Amino acid sequence: MRTVWQRLLDWLAAGEVLICADVVRRWDKNQWQEILGLGLLRETELATVVVCDQCGDAHWAEIHWVTPGVQACFGCETEGVIDIEIDKLRQWRIDTDRVAGLVAGSLDLSSPIEMLLRERLWHIGRRRLGG
Repeated sequence: MRTVWQRLLDWLAAGEVLICADVVRRWDKNQWQEILGLGLLRETELATVVVCDQCGDAHWAEIHWVTPGVQACFGCETEGVIDIEIDKLRQWRIDTDRVAGLVAGSLDLSSPIEMLLRERLWHIGRRRLGG
């Protein structure tokens, strides 16, 4: 079974920096809290669309607010109007600069961190090995 750390790196390797609530529900809670504590994820805006899990078609549906920030729903051609929990709309953005900084620090690398390609490639320092 893949750890939260491995999954986080998988997301980064795929170029994905936004993680939704449905994904994190399956992650180990202790590892999730550790990642949040290290500042690797930042909560961001609520999702504006969801995948319908009611009709078996798995289509995207736009969120409609009944009471802004409190009660939301979406429409399905088969199942009609479906209420959705606000927690299901939560999203987190991977703090790629923080990940790069922690990797550089854990390897005791010199030089400042420099982003070469937005959220994809960094120069994280140098280290001399073996004299």
